Amino acid sequence: SEIAKVMMTLSGIAYTVPDQSFLDELFCGPANPRKSEIIRELYRAKLTKDWRLVWGPTYTETFDNMMFIVKHVETGDLGLVLRGTVFDSLKSWCEDVATDQKRFDDYTGKQETWVANGFYDGFNLMLQSKSSGVEEGVNLTDFLRANAAAGTQVYITGHSQGAGLMPLFLAWLSTEAAGWDRGLSISGYGFAPPTPGDRQFADWVEEHLDSQLYINKYDICLLYTSDAADE
Repeated sequence: SEIAKVMMTLSGIAYTVPDQSFLDELFCGPANPRKSEIIRELYRAKLTKDWRLVWGPTYTETFDNMMFIVKHVETGDLGLVLRGTVFDSLKSWCEDVATDQKRFDDYTGKQETWVANGFYDGFNLMLQSKSSGVEEGVNLTDFLRANAAAGTQVYITGHSQGAGLMPLFLAWLSTEAAGWDRGLSISGYGFAPPTPGDRQFADWVEEHLDSQLYINKYDICLLYTSDAADE
């Protein structure tokens, strides 16, 4: 669909980083995309020319996570974009490693569900991160509560690690928005998604949320791809 193409493009733009030398990378860590790089790429890509950066990017150092929000100039729809794994960042890869799991019941209607430690911790750190610039000091929850008008369509998207985080954010926002009573439409689009949780979590997402997963067999990120994504 056209919106899936837009979400895939936004997921790619999330990898935008400023140029830096090997020494910069070694001593300063992976570059965090600045607003200017994201704005430039939104204008350059035909599918995203009508979307504007309205919040973020926010950056969490522990796992090199980054996210931002864009808004369609005509419809007012919002897109929450989650960056995927930073290829040359050990911290970023550590989030993807499947180790232990933690309960995620708070966002799945108190049904027992479990998600991987790395995704759980990365998700919670990202929720606490705050934007700079025009929306300085505003976290994700407060921004969406103030800016997601009644009837707004909110998309959540990401590639690779970002696609793994997407169902967590989708479950979280669906739970939060239920208390706002605005009739928001919330959809998730994940590209080359890893498996973020157990079968109970996957089943709950499939039953209760609008989550669409896409796989390109030539994508290097097929490692750890969930069975659900193959359907």
